[in-house]
Amino acid sequence: MKKSLFLTGVKALYNKVEADVADHLKTVEGDDIDDTLVVEIYKTLDAEKVTSLKADNTKRFNDGVGKGQKDTAKKFEKKLREVFPDVDEALEGDELLNHVETVSVPALSAKGGGDKPDLTKVTEEDLLKIPVFINKQRDFTKQLKDKDKEKDDAIKAEQEKQTSTQILSEASVKALALLDGKNPILPKDATKATVMKNKLLVEELKGHKFMKGTDGTLIPLDAEGKQLNDANGNPVDFNSLVDGIINTNFEFNKVEERKTPGNKNQQHQQQPGEKKEWTGKVPANKKEYLELLMDPDTDTDQRVALKETHGEQFRD
Repeated sequence: MKKSLFLTGVKALYNKVEADVADHLKTVEGDDIDDTLVVEIYKTLDAEKVTSLKADNTKRFNDGVGKGQKDTAKKFEKKLREVFPDVDEALEGDELLNHVETVSVPALSAKGGGDKPDLTKVTEEDLLKIPVFINKQRDFTKQLKDKDKEKDDAIKAEQEKQTSTQILSEASVKALALLDGKNPILPKDATKATVMKNKLLVEELKGHKFMKGTDGTLIPLDAEGKQLNDANGNPVDFNSLVDGIINTNFEFNKVEERKTPGNKNQQHQQQPGEKKEWTGKVPANKKEYLELLMDPDTDTDQRVALKETHGEQFRD
């Protein structure tokens, strides 16, 4: 793989520049990188990304559980103060529980006398016969099950997200390789060329879903998770999908005719790297935005200008 193509993929997928992967490339000489090394580097970067995602999700989950436990404890302490008015408002946590056990309960039992129950002599077996306690126990069991399900769902969602991220990474690398093979017209400045590739190809791919076939090929999927079909009901393969995006969003270098004195009136062609403002109709909704974006009369620079001006507004 060409080093420039590899660096374009690393920038698009992991937001890393050449200095960030310098250690991985220390054995590379010249402009070509062995495909085996490319695969190993992408696996390493994917693993780093997955580890970061897992750590972030674990922290968010634990923070949520901790807050829920704290809220539950506050409600329980409030209820204790309602039952035992003698409890000092400043007491909380273990101090509050110790005060209720050693001071409040004995005082209430002693004060009751006669037909009042002696709370110090209530056993666990007695508690199991009280309807209020039974309902509380049932509610607590349900809360535990709900928390377990929430955790399982979070783990499953994270696993699916990681798989989707890895497949999209592979799809983007392959799509960029197909694009470079078509010799598109790009800005001479490498940074601007990368920005154009990202906006008009990688960002477009993020709107599609893919799965891996048993032979390792990437299969485009529709919104229902089934294989994507064209208007005639025929399956769309990965290369056809990418070719459609590339042919819609990019222009390509062609062999120029020899200039002769007779064609001095030849129309000026836009040079790579020239910036143009979006001068077309302002789209009123997403449908109009997509129609303008896919219009064959809209050239490459105008598509970039349209995306920069209105793309964020109509993004799902």
